[in-house]
Amino acid sequence: FLSNYNSAADKHLRHYFQQSVKKSQLLKSKQMTVDGRLVGEKEWRRMNLEWERRRRDAREEEEKRRRREEEDRKHRMELRQLARQEEMDRRKVEDRRRAERETAAGLRDVAWAKTSNKIDQQEMRKIVDMINYEIEYVLRPMSAPARK
Repeated sequence: FLSNYNSAADKHLRHYFQQSVKKSQLLKSKQMTVDGRLVGEKEWRRMNLEWERRRRDAREEEEKRRRREEEDRKHRMELRQLARQEEMDRRKVEDRRRAERETAAGLRDVAWAKTSNKIDQQEMRKIVDMINYEIEYVLRPMSAPARK
């Protein structure tokens, strides 16, 4: 008996549903149309299901967008870390090469120090300095960083 009862159709509650506050509540919940017609329960459930589906789809799209942004952020961070690592490796190689050049230049200086003729020693040092200058500043490619 109560399952078939419709309070909106009850003649004794008509005055209750005509109150402006109740009408606005029914309009907000979409149980009443703008022209004042009450929406049936089946139709209301169908409309509500469509609304819920749209809301769920929008939520899923937002979640996909967030995941995509997070993946992009992680990818950019990995690229930055990779670039830092490559820069560190490049600097290590440069430092090692510089140390090898300095060591080799030091060994040459020791070998020339054993020369008896002082003039030959000075001339040779000038030549070595000129060659080192050309290696560092003239022959260095433009893309290479300046020596510190």
